[in-house]
Amino acid sequence: MKMIPYAALALTMSIALVGCKKNEPTVVQPAGENREVMAIDTPPPMYPLKQFCTQVGGIVELEIGIGTDGLVNAVRTVKSSGVPELDAAAIEATKKYKFQPALLNGNPIAKKIRVPVNFNPSKVPDERCTKI
Repeated sequence: MKMIPYAALALTMSIALVGCKKNEPTVVQPAGENREVMAIDTPPPMYPLKQFCTQVGGIVELEIGIGTDGLVNAVRTVKSSGVPELDAAAIEATKKYKFQPALLNGNPIAKKIRVPVNFNPSKVPDERCTKI
């Protein structure tokens, strides 16, 4: 019988045992968090005074691009209110919105969302309307 040196035998056994981890549980790394965009600060638009005082309202639907930093980087009108002044006020307001960005596997991603901006004039008289 041929004798194998101990060092060679130990190396052969360690190589053979590397693939023999039958009953050890597989460690699965938890995936990063997934989350949709979350609003932080969405100040209302400035209602154009002429439209407010003449009881003109409407809904503007906008598509807002939100960057990985949570700031608005693009605004597009999807559906106009039919009143250019209301549309412009809605766009200006949404440019100032702040969000927590969407996350995919724990990493911030850019996202587009649709936002309706509703202009509903108050029936309460406003002293500013007498100056128009």
